[in-house]
Amino acid sequence: MSNSCSREELLPWSWVLPPENPDTQRCFASPLILGTVVVADVLSILFCVVVGSRALVQMFTPWLRLPLQLIGLSHFADKLFTDPDWGGLDTSFRRSWIWTVAMQFTANAVVAKTTIAASGNGPQTPSVGDFMMFLFMRPRMTWVVLCLFVPPGLLYNREYRQKMIPVWSDGLWPGNWAKGVYQHVIAEAAIQLVGGAYYAGKTAHFATTRGYYYANALEGCPFRTEAKMMYAGALVYLIFLPPIIFLAVGLLFPPSFEGNYRQKSDPLSNNYLFSLVGWIGSWLFFAGYVRLAGDLYCPTGPTLASQGGIWVSFSIIAMFGGVAMGWEKLPQFGLVQRGPPTAQHDTTEHDIRDAVENRPPSL
Repeated sequence: MSNSCSREELLPWSWVLPPENPDTQRCFASPLILGTVVVADVLSILFCVVVGSRALVQMFTPWLRLPLQLIGLSHFADKLFTDPDWGGLDTSFRRSWIWTVAMQFTANAVVAKTTIAASGNGPQTPSVGDFMMFLFMRPRMTWVVLCLFVPPGLLYNREYRQKMIPVWSDGLWPGNWAKGVYQHVIAEAAIQLVGGAYYAGKTAHFATTRGYYYANALEGCPFRTEAKMMYAGALVYLIFLPPIIFLAVGLLFPPSFEGNYRQKSDPLSNNYLFSLVGWIGSWLFFAGYVRLAGDLYCPTGPTLASQGGIWVSFSIIAMFGGVAMGWEKLPQFGLVQRGPPTAQHDTTEHDIRDAVENRPPSL
């Protein structure tokens, strides 16, 4: 391509977010925009690691139940965390991930609404829904880091939990983070499929039909590096999306009871590579776009600090609310006794039911 290529020609969509008044308004520099994403991601990781522990959530939920009961929401208050048996493994993440998705959608909707409103709603301004979907391509590493707190095999390998139970202490038992991690993984898969895949697919189709994936494409174009980075990121994102979807499906729809009981690992054991490379793909896409768009991407709604604060705040609410609500512990997933199984004894389903029926009541 000749040197006459422009930023607009290399963007896969027609909408732009230029400054409302170019003469008096300056756009944020690309490093500031990307730096805000990094800071928001780091803060989300730190806070979510803390509020993702059910041991900590258990300390706060009694204070949350009281005001709910006072305003007549006793039924909702009863759904908050009430099981202090640290040896159990909660499985309600198969529903609570919806709460996490809702909070992420809300955060992006707030940022999109305020940004579009401040941009003047010009003819090339995207709709709130369109821009909200674009924001789902923002790199999020929280779920990748959280997976490190739950060892492979925790969900499906009961024998592994029984073996390791004497080693873990109450506060450091990985089951304290299990629900938060699992619901975050499922929610991230849903977000990437519904939100991010739209823009990644649109970008990959745009680059493919124009031959931009060839090595010598865009020769002589001043924006070649930025454009290639965005196109490559979209392709990596799409390639590693199916494994992440399969991971979420494995958490949502486990095998039969016997499979859960005997299986030596769980889908999370394969997550680290897929999630990390997928995150790199989203970073390539987002960084490439911000650098390529330049002043065509000039969000003038909330300040960058406010945008980051919105993302971090809703991430904390999503994690804390999901961990606190809807606890249930199924016998086949939880530990029914403290300590390893007795020697030369193969625990059966009858043993599990008997232990559950005779275990002491929770405090």
